Amino acid sequence: MGRLTFLDICSGIGGFRLGLEWAGHKCVGYCEYDKFARASYEAMYDTEGEWKAYDVTELRPGDIPYADIWCYGFPCQDISIAGKQRGLRGKRSGIYYSIIDLIKGKEEGDKPTYLLVENVKNLLSVNAGFDFAAVLSEMDEAGYDVRWQVLNSKDFGVPQNRERVFLIAVLRSRGGREVLPVSGEDGGALKEVIGGMQGYRVYDPSGVSVSIGANGGGMGAKTGLYCVGDAEPGGRIFVDQTLNHPKVTEVARCLIAQYNGGLTNYGNSGVLETDSAVQEARAVLTPDRVEKRQNGRRMKETGEPMFTLTAQDQHGVYLPEEVSGGAETALPVRNATKQGYDMARPGDGIVLSYPKSGSRRGRVGKGCSQTLDTGCMMGTVTKCGKIRRLTPRECFRLQGFPDELYERAAAVNSETQLYKQAGNAVTATVAYAVAMALPESRELLVRTEAVWELFDVMTKGSGDARTQPLFFLITTAGTDRHSVCFEQHQKAEDILCGRKADPTFYPVIYGAEDDADWTSEEVWYRANPSLGHTIDIGKVRNACLSARDNPAEENIFRQLRLNQWVKQSTRWMQMEKWDACAFPVDEGELLGRECYGGLDLSSSIDITAFVLVFQPRDDTERYVFLPFFWIPEENMARRVRRDHVPYDVWEKQGFLETTEGDVIHYGFIESFIEDLGKRFHIKEIAFDRWGAVQMVQNLEGLGFTVVPFGQGFKDMSPPTKRLMELVLERNVAHGGHPVLRWMMDNIFVRTDPAGNIKPDKEKSTEKIDGAVAAVMALDRAVRHGGSTGSVYDERGILSF
Repeated sequence: MGRLTFLDICSGIGGFRLGLEWAGHKCVGYCEYDKFARASYEAMYDTEGEWKAYDVTELRPGDIPYADIWCYGFPCQDISIAGKQRGLRGKRSGIYYSIIDLIKGKEEGDKPTYLLVENVKNLLSVNAGFDFAAVLSEMDEAGYDVRWQVLNSKDFGVPQNRERVFLIAVLRSRGGREVLPVSGEDGGALKEVIGGMQGYRVYDPSGVSVSIGANGGGMGAKTGLYCVGDAEPGGRIFVDQTLNHPKVTEVARCLIAQYNGGLTNYGNSGVLETDSAVQEARAVLTPDRVEKRQNGRRMKETGEPMFTLTAQDQHGVYLPEEVSGGAETALPVRNATKQGYDMARPGDGIVLSYPKSGSRRGRVGKGCSQTLDTGCMMGTVTKCGKIRRLTPRECFRLQGFPDELYERAAAVNSETQLYKQAGNAVTATVAYAVAMALPESRELLVRTEAVWELFDVMTKGSGDARTQPLFFLITTAGTDRHSVCFEQHQKAEDILCGRKADPTFYPVIYGAEDDADWTSEEVWYRANPSLGHTIDIGKVRNACLSARDNPAEENIFRQLRLNQWVKQSTRWMQMEKWDACAFPVDEGELLGRECYGGLDLSSSIDITAFVLVFQPRDDTERYVFLPFFWIPEENMARRVRRDHVPYDVWEKQGFLETTEGDVIHYGFIESFIEDLGKRFHIKEIAFDRWGAVQMVQNLEGLGFTVVPFGQGFKDMSPPTKRLMELVLERNVAHGGHPVLRWMMDNIFVRTDPAGNIKPDKEKSTEKIDGAVAAVMALDRAVRHGGSTGSVYDERGILSF
């Protein structure tokens, strides 16, 4: 059992992804609606070649590639105690149903083994627990056993008091093993449901989650921030007071508030030149208003974690300092639910936004941050009783993200968006702990640790007895990008490119560039300096010829002969064989002929394909493919720019049609198919059952025989294999249709342990809809040809 693959749905900035990658697993795709979060995500991670999507509600099961794990923290706005608590009836949090419906729509063999789900703790009790019961019921209906646990980020290596419920569902038919409970420094309440759910009271909260928020605004006089610096703690900070805003002349790691901001009715209103050493920081919330939105404390004690990052609150830190007489600075902070003030001492956290007595969040956190949200209105008290807001970098740290990833996100987004993204994120360290609870992670860790242990023994200990030990590390490329080998390869590349310096490490790499022509002998010589001397050029030529004839060997050739790090997936269709089948197709000669249709109905904004397959009438004829394609007119130009696919050229050449508007006009397609039925003898139309209910009913109303066609191995494997046989035999005529050719070239297949195959939609910008439609139509033509009468034989042509 090896590394697992996963899809990062409702990905945000990739908290789940980071945790799962730390555990050794591989991301194969992601889906995120928010364009700013998506920009950060694509800057933070290497997503080249991965499947991607934007709106999960527009997807169909067949659009999504297989992965062992689906992880998602679906929107919490309708569930959170800070919102209106519409629950799953709300538009945003109701996305849960869209995701679970996608899973239900997949064949059993295509479903993920694990579902990792995260949301606010209030999911357990919103709408009197009925919504959570619905969550469990839907997962049970989809075939999953579910366990859940409330985990607090402060128990997993970050100083943030952030309680979230994590659900881990295991596909029942795969016999998955127990995953939860996950243990941090403290335990958590654990419940489970196996095979069903009885009753609706699923959780009785035993504690209160104190949270913080993150409205991107609140700068300047509103929160009174600001001298930003980067020096190590203990450095000194001096300010020039000749400007309206303090100017830092010697920077420290923190901000200094410009004024008290109404936190109390007394205190200094400016930054003093006497402000000196930067010391330990404590979390603070909402220093600038008399009333606050949260209940509880505004400020944390030394050593306590930060308040929970949220999307509405302001966050900051207090820097403790002994004042005259040796007394520690303390601020009176007004609470929401009682008269008077709490004494917030240096380092306590304070929510910076308005309080609400109906909220469970405290305003002051003792020594820790409250829950970060998307506004990050969290503060902390600084020395001399001044409070500053947390920086976006600090918010990312509180969610477990390394500074390197923060800097990539900061390069493409504003601070407002960074605060929001941190508040919405899944804490990466918690995601890692959950990922490591998977049995496959533990087994992978054992094997990986064994390899690293051997590597460390060989390189760090065995040479100690020598004054100048010399180690040689020699290897070809591989496929595992989490291995010792790839790490050393990356280190070598970094040194060669000047990104790193290590005088003890001398790298030499012979290999072909990723985009090099792997069939070129010039490329072979660059990757093999001894080619023709120690390596027989004839053997390399023979291996290349074999790889060209058998695409399954291409990656092996590139990896072992050219030292390229390749994926394990393999392009399936041999395009030179496909091109050899570009025999002319004359629609006029096909009039009245029997044929079978395959309909791959897209989402409303995507390409839709309909392919007719005509059987040969005798041994001198071939299977004839007649494809048709449609795309929304108003988004075609955008898709050309985004996908770099010449839809506009194909439209002008007549190889695809556009429908009016920015979504597919299904009525137009129905009318088009009806017209085809008058010209050709369409005996059956096979369709992907997902999302085609209304069109199927309409086509049946027009008199067509329509049959559902599963997208799993059972249904797809026989016709997919048969298509390859026919192409190799040159027993197909497709007329060289460029759109269908492009889609055939995009096909990647996945194989199950029994040797069955099916097309695998791996890249969103490389469509295979026409190929899938052709496979479905071919299945009906091969297996059921001549068994069904024509609809027009029974009732003739309908007139309207």
